[in-house]
Amino acid sequence: MSVRAAEEKRLAVYSPQGTYWVSVVEREGKDYVKLTELLQPLGSLTAKWEGHKWKVGFQAAGRNEVEAEFRVGKRKAKVESKTVDLRWPFLAEGENGLAPVAGLGAMLSRMLPQVEFRENARRLFVGGTGTQFNAALEGRAPPRLVLH
Repeated sequence: MSVRAAEEKRLAVYSPQGTYWVSVVEREGKDYVKLTELLQPLGSLTAKWEGHKWKVGFQAAGRNEVEAEFRVGKRKAKVESKTVDLRWPFLAEGENGLAPVAGLGAMLSRMLPQVEFRENARRLFVGGTGTQFNAALEGRAPPRLVLH
């Protein structure tokens, strides 16, 4: 087994509130995260089970509350009454709802401001924390570093 395979899979979250990591678990050959573990550091969260439905209320700082509904075994969720494709089925594990990593970008873009999700790198940027820039040297002697 390689060192990388032995490492715990994690999703890095970069937000105005800080940086943290969420465990990624493999179920049915796909990567999943516990939604409560992902969302709680980003705002106020309520979650409850109603049979096979998991209902979530989430409010990021300075935003209105967003309501979402997930159904165990279904690839579609409702966020603010709009259908979101999770790409793989939503799962339940004890009291936790597990969301497929592949569907986080579509889901979170309806719940949080300025979401940029890099699935292959397992990095989530919230609130503009993933802003990119270009660097260039201008002038001849001495050159100046200019950021765009």
